[in-house]
Parts: sequence; structure tokens; C-alpha cells
Amino acid sequence: MPRLLRMAGIARILCTLVPMTGFASETVDQKIVVGIVEPIAVGSSGIVVNAKIDTGADSCSLDARNIQTFERDGRKWIRFDVTSRDGRSDPLEAPLVRTVRIRGDDRSLPRRPVVRLPVCLGSVRREVEVNLADRRRYAYPALVGRNFLAGYVLVDSGRERLTHPDCSAAPPR
Repeated sequence: MPRLLRMAGIARILCTLVPMTGFASETVDQKIVVGIVEPIAVGSSGIVVNAKIDTGADSCSLDARNIQTFERDGRKWIRFDVTSRDGRSDPLEAPLVRTVRIRGDDRSLPRRPVVRLPVCLGSVRREVEVNLADRRRYAYPALVGRNFLAGYVLVDSGRERLTHPDCSAAPPR
């Protein structure tokens, strides 16, 4: 019996030391650990798309279609469609923050609109600037850059899909 109790105690200790897999977020120094590819939720409606986590990118980028500029209350706004992981296309609207030129793989410098959107990765919800682009030629419809990651997220480049967006109770940071 004492040996059985000792084994149960060791098993309990090992369970706390071995990282859990699945959707329970790992944390280190109060930062969540994510893999190189993760699902994220964007916009106030929480459209879920797959994203490449890119510590080399300054900012976030999102695949947006049917981009239209319009005016509301004297300000420029952007209306665009985002396609979720399940293939549903949802319209989003946001005020235009600015436009940027991002050097593409082909060395062109197209102008991209930038909007502020809530983005949820695991349990971290932040409202950040996101540039909108046609990302059909890329493997993932979204890219999460340092403007979201810094101070909140650690990336384990040898792993993927460690989280699921769960920001229902998280205030934006």
C-alpha cells in the first residue's frame, strides 16, 4: 500500500511537470506558449482563421477580399470580407487607420489599408493594427506579427496548433 501511494504521488507530480497538449494553453512567465501555426479569432464577431505566427514580421496581416473604402461620420472606413476556416465569408467594417507599403516576395510595393481589429490568440485578446491584403498565394490567410506577440506570447517553432481562441472573458490589452 505505501508503494502504491508513493507511485500515485509521483504520478501526480509528473502530471504537473509534463506540458499538457490540446487546447489547454501552456504559460511561461504569464505568457502563453504557441506554435508556428495557430487558429486566431478576428473582428468583433470572432471569425476564426488559421494564422502563421511570425516573429520576423512587424505587424499582423489578414486575407481580405472585396475591399471597399467608404465614408462614415466624416472618416474613411474600410468594408471587406474575411473567409473563416469553415469556408463562410463574413463582412467586416473598420475605420481606416492609414495605408502602408509592404515589400512583397516579388519586391513590389503595393499599398495596403491598415485597420485596428480585435485579435484573439489562445487566451490573449488585443486590439492591434492589421494590414489587409489578398493572401491567396500564401499558405495561411493570416499572419500574426510582433505588434500582437510582444510581451504576451512565446513561440515554440517546433510545434503547431497548441491553442484555440478563447477570449470571451478577456478584455482587450
